[in-house]
Amino acid sequence: MGGGLGIVVFLRVLWLNGGIAGGGLFSGFYEIQAHAFRQLRWNVPFGSLGIEAFQIGSKQYEYYGPFPALLRMPLMFLFPSMDGRWTGPFMLLALVIALVASTRLNWRIRTLVRHDAPVTKVELFVVGVFTFALAAGSVLMFLASQVWVYHEAEIWGCALALAAFDFLTAYILEPKRSTLILTSLCATFSINSRASVGFGATLAILLLGGVTLFAWSRRLAGLPDSWAERKRAWLPIGAAAAVPIVTYMYVNYSKFGSLFVFPSNKQVFSEVDVYRKAMLARNNNSLFGFRFFPTALVQYLRPDALHFQWLVPFVNFPTTAHVFGNVLFDTIEPSSSVPSSMPILFLLAIVGVVAIALLGRRQTPLSVLRIAVLGAIASGATVVPYSYIAQRYMSDFVPFLVITALAGLHLVMRWAQARPRGTMIVAGVLSVLAVFSLWVNAGLAFAYHYESPLVPEGAIGNHLTDLYRWYSTFPGGTAPYVHQGATLPKPLARGSVYVVGNCDGVYYSQGNTWAPTTEWYAVARTPASGQYDMRVRFDKVDAPRMEPIVVRGSGNTLQTIAAYVTPNNEVRFTFLSAGHANYPRFTTVANDRKAPPLAKGFQVGPESPFVPGRSNTVQVTMDPNNGAVNLVFNGFIVYAFVDYRLKTPQLASYVFPTKEVEFGTNSVGARMDTTLSGTLTMHHDPRPPICKYLSLPRNASGATSTPTSR
Repeated sequence: MGGGLGIVVFLRVLWLNGGIAGGGLFSGFYEIQAHAFRQLRWNVPFGSLGIEAFQIGSKQYEYYGPFPALLRMPLMFLFPSMDGRWTGPFMLLALVIALVASTRLNWRIRTLVRHDAPVTKVELFVVGVFTFALAAGSVLMFLASQVWVYHEAEIWGCALALAAFDFLTAYILEPKRSTLILTSLCATFSINSRASVGFGATLAILLLGGVTLFAWSRRLAGLPDSWAERKRAWLPIGAAAAVPIVTYMYVNYSKFGSLFVFPSNKQVFSEVDVYRKAMLARNNNSLFGFRFFPTALVQYLRPDALHFQWLVPFVNFPTTAHVFGNVLFDTIEPSSSVPSSMPILFLLAIVGVVAIALLGRRQTPLSVLRIAVLGAIASGATVVPYSYIAQRYMSDFVPFLVITALAGLHLVMRWAQARPRGTMIVAGVLSVLAVFSLWVNAGLAFAYHYESPLVPEGAIGNHLTDLYRWYSTFPGGTAPYVHQGATLPKPLARGSVYVVGNCDGVYYSQGNTWAPTTEWYAVARTPASGQYDMRVRFDKVDAPRMEPIVVRGSGNTLQTIAAYVTPNNEVRFTFLSAGHANYPRFTTVANDRKAPPLAKGFQVGPESPFVPGRSNTVQVTMDPNNGAVNLVFNGFIVYAFVDYRLKTPQLASYVFPTKEVEFGTNSVGARMDTTLSGTLTMHHDPRPPICKYLSLPRNASGATSTPTSR
């Protein structure tokens, strides 16, 4: 029952992504790899993975493990229209596997601790609360916040590692060939989904093979006495460990020419991003290093890694992790910690660790878990010396937490059953912690879905409007965290909202982030902040034309959005900027054979079909407040300015402020036609809806005021 309720909550969070089969920018990577497998090759089409690809010679590769891609192959054949939409369903399947594995471990560990003690209704309730907390009150539920390949890799690795540890424990208690084979298969699938957590499961198999060699090591590992009679047990166990190791080595060598290490400096992102290049230069071209260990360890274990707020859901991520020493991280995302977000698992794990490791020198029933616990520690240990801190990486700790917390749970229940009302007290405390865990993880998932630095700024507009509208209803009063002024300052504390002028634009701060930024995310814009809504009709043309859409400024501050219109009734929107003489210059994509001959020096979007004479909705953003440049054509983003060679302060000031703006005409001599061949009609929206909920003074244009924050 507890697991079922947890799955319902997981599904509700997953639904934020447009349903269980929703898709997104980072949802289709495994399908791309699966299509390559059907052609019997590892490399994927050039450019199909964007900045996430690893370029080895003239070919590009995906660095994620192949198991989730292999799972998709038969389904992609049966349901071709589902390409890019399998991440949600497979994340749900992985959660079910994780819950089944933890339930099997639960009853296995119960037998070790409480032998043949009768199962009471209170105990069943407590186990249900634990399972609910794992599904809906842990980082596994947080992963449902985004249907991204990053999150799917995490939940697959965790679920399959849990299954491997379950089968390994069963094999230790009762050695069977079939159980060992299942252990090896689960470790193989895990290591080929997410290597770090899969290595932990594989290490546990290796450790088991090693400790069988000597009597003292068998005692230390807590193996049952029957293992003394198993001669050469290390041979089949060694073979079971070899399968995941060899398959991982084969995959890694096939892609990168290395048995274990992937070349961090060969990723496309590493070759273009100014911050990644600086970080790699200081860390010997590696994303790993023990210099990152103190910062990550403290962040993942700090007990205060939550921020309570006045806006729904009343909980959010804390401030950015404090960096110890003169260290450059690759990325530090908003993240909580194990004690703060998973208190049930954390507290019970402390009890379990003590029982498994420190109950005297004599062998105890729980000693048989030592091999699994050591492997599970290794599953999480590899993410700590990593230069990227993120909430999702805490899923690598889940196998360790589940094994030790289950041991702690049954020790606590054994203690409670010997005392009057003890089990009721334990059930009550765990229920309160489960509700708290649900609130925290659901809240963090809700916030991350809309407010993450990795999410395009458009998602945050309606979200914050809803938050402040709900606040005006309950608890009411002056809107919190709102500031106002004539121009944007440097970003304030995370969650701050800044109103420019008389609500000409509303912006949200990500706070003190790494990589450092001076960019504010736009919540709402008007023409005064560079958002232009219009309807555009393109006429049939006999020859390609470069037609003006928006022309801002003149001379050295001239920036334009133009439409390259072809006789084939296709349009490609382009951007050209003068000025910024000291910045890297962007040009048309080099391998784009269809690049418009008239667009030299422009950055060009993809082809979009149009019907001559039919009106189209066009939204152009050229925001001088945060440097955003993009265009939405009939509801689809068809152009967005991105240049990873620029530092974030450069990006934030890329658009020049100006009062010289033309629509559909070009009177300043920009490199395009003087007029649009069709028609362009401007649409002026009223004041953004969020403005009436922000407790703003009237006639506040140019004013500087700070309403009281709560």
